Amino acid sequence: MTYPSAGNQQHGIGDFRIPKVAMTNLSGNRINISSIYPYRGISRSNSCILHSSWGMYQCNYVSDHRMLIIESMDSDTETRRISPVAIMSNNGYIDLINGPSNHLVCNGYACRRRISTFMAIVKSGQVYQIYLTSTPPKRIRFRLINADSTIKCILALYYNSLQQIDVYANTVYMSPINRDPNSTVLKLLDQPNNLTFSSPPGANYFDRTYQLTYFVIDGNTMVELKMSPLLILNFGLPPMDPAMFYTGNIRANLAALFNISPDKIRRVSIISASNQT
Repeated sequence: MTYPSAGNQQHGIGDFRIPKVAMTNLSGNRINISSIYPYRGISRSNSCILHSSWGMYQCNYVSDHRMLIIESMDSDTETRRISPVAIMSNNGYIDLINGPSNHLVCNGYACRRRISTFMAIVKSGQVYQIYLTSTPPKRIRFRLINADSTIKCILALYYNSLQQIDVYANTVYMSPINRDPNSTVLKLLDQPNNLTFSSPPGANYFDRTYQLTYFVIDGNTMVELKMSPLLILNFGLPPMDPAMFYTGNIRANLAALFNISPDKIRRVSIISASNQT
């Protein structure tokens, strides 16, 4: 069934379900999401025809749509809800994917089990940004089913932290394309995103400004993203763990993390109002 974009909250449908971070800019201001993504549902071409009696679109045979499986690999995959998942295509479509219903027969929210596996329909040759409603899993897996190497997409998953994201293609670690080749440790360079559909599966790029991890996936490759405990403070700096962050030059580290000048950071002394000295 097709609902208007304004949605009917009785059915849980509408733009209010889009993850909030996808509807704000870098300054935290709300954007007009419909001006950037005016369409709703599965990304499709103008050749697709709506058959209302079927409740679906009919697309021509040259449309290479495949199912994308998104799986949380964390231990809390059944107890922590990360949906709805917004699949946002570069041709202006937003597709909201919800999770399955409760797997157990019991009463009360605490005993419910909803496995965090999501099935989205994507079109080959397109770029998709993916936003989760909750905190992204520490390990998340992507794969295209019933597809081969000719079916290829570029996906970008949003992370709400600046931790290092390690990308694996068929269990093989893949360095980001904006890694400093002259460094023995992972340092990211402030370079443009040069990922293309001719890039090998698993090729990836970390956009620090928008906190998006871009990667290439095809039908022969399973891609897994793993969140490292290391923090990426800024371009050209090596990642560090929390202990190194707080025991080193905390002022310089904070300035690098927030991308501001160190002279904007002050050390203050808090004195209780009841202190008479």
